Amino acid sequence: MKQSDVFPSKWLKAEDLAGPLTARIADVRLDAVKNPEGGEDQEKPVLLLDGSFKPMILNVTNWKTLAKAYGEDSDTWIGKRVTLLKTEVDAFGETHTVIRLRIPEGKTPVATEAIEPVPETEMPF
Repeated sequence: MKQSDVFPSKWLKAEDLAGPLTARIADVRLDAVKNPEGGEDQEKPVLLLDGSFKPMILNVTNWKTLAKAYGEDSDTWIGKRVTLLKTEVDAFGETHTVIRLRIPEGKTPVATEAIEPVPETEMPF
């Protein structure tokens, strides 16, 4: 049994990705996110993708990637394509597996067009 099976997260994590995933942006909104150090929830920007995917908390690095490609106003990102990649970064003296966003070039297939949405109870992550 894995921790992610016992304590599933409502947020998309790097461990949820089997490989690169290209999808369309459905929405960007502020959502209450549990403070990992305790205390009150914090408002964070959250990226929602078309299809049956968990929402993803946007960090500054991924926000800047989207803003550079699609403009500063997140309302202009809706309907645009984005690729999610799992990678490792060194931060705070440790190596962490994280999601990084890239802007797809050309005719990269969009996951929500290539597969049927999976009911939440059957999601692979």
